[in-house]
Amino acid sequence: HVFYVLDTSGSMEGTRISALNHAMEECTEALATLAKSNGEAKLKIAVMEFNTEAHWVTSNGPEDMEDFEWEYLKCGGLTAIGDALTELNKKLSRHEFLKSMTGALMPVIIFMTDGYATDEYGEALEEIRQNKWFKKGTKIGFAIGDDADLKMISEIVGNSEAVIRTTDLELFKRLMKFVTVTASMLVSQSHTTE
Repeated sequence: HVFYVLDTSGSMEGTRISALNHAMEECTEALATLAKSNGEAKLKIAVMEFNTEAHWVTSNGPEDMEDFEWEYLKCGGLTAIGDALTELNKKLSRHEFLKSMTGALMPVIIFMTDGYATDEYGEALEEIRQNKWFKKGTKIGFAIGDDADLKMISEIVGNSEAVIRTTDLELFKRLMKFVTVTASMLVSQSHTTE
C-alpha cells in the first residue's frame, strides 16, 4: 500500500499544483508498470489531499494500481496538517483501509507540503505515532519551496534525513517518481508479524 498525503492549499496555486499533478501521473504510471511486472506484488494506492480539511481522493480505500486513474487536483484554502494526520490515523487500521493486510507489507507513506500548518497538529502527531502501521511504515517527506516547514515535516516522517527539500519543480517530479518506485520495491522485503 502506498499512501500519498498531499498539500493542495492555496499556496500550491500555479506551477506547484501543476507539478504535483504531473508527478502523480508519472508515479501512478510507474507503479502500474511495477505491479504488472511483479505478479506477486499486489500494489494498492491511497491518496489524501488536504487544505482547509483533509479529503480522501480514494474514498473507498486503497485501489489496485490497474484500476486507479489519476484525476487532477485543484488547490485553495489553508494547510490543515492536524486534520490530515487525524484522518490518516483513522484509516491506517485493519477496521478501515487496511482490511486486507493480513500477512501484508508495511505501507509506504509519502507526505508533501509547501508550507506551515495552519492548525494545531501536535496532539494528532502524538496519536498517529502510536499507530503500528504508521510507526513501522516507510515514511518520506517532500518539502516544496523555501517556505515549507522542515521541522514539522521531519517530526511527521520521524527523521530529517527522510525529508527531501527542493525548489526545482522538475527535480521534484523526478524525485517523487524515484522515491515512490524505490520505496515500493524495498518495502517488499519487510513483512509485518502482527
